[in-house]
Amino acid sequence: MSNISGTKAQAVLVVQNAAHQDVHIEKGRVIFESASGGDVWCAPSNLAAGATAGCYAPSVLALHCNVTTQATTELTLLGRKDRTTKGGEYVPC
Repeated sequence: MSNISGTKAQAVLVVQNAAHQDVHIEKGRVIFESASGGDVWCAPSNLAAGATAGCYAPSVLALHCNVTTQATTELTLLGRKDRTTKGGEYVPC
């Protein structure tokens, strides 16, 4: 995303419940551009069968011209923690 003050970037944790029953999201977290305040803890919540939900980290100024740092998401469901890391993406300057 761009605005007058510069180039911004944002990371998002997206969860889709493909099960036929509701599940409880125990914990979620997005770790992104930590030095600029891009991290967020996601609130615990119930996710209905077939539903999709997102947890948005704040939009922050990209620290490095042309590439962001990697984004890491953590999700805890049914007592099991999953951690995924995505490499940096191109951000125009």
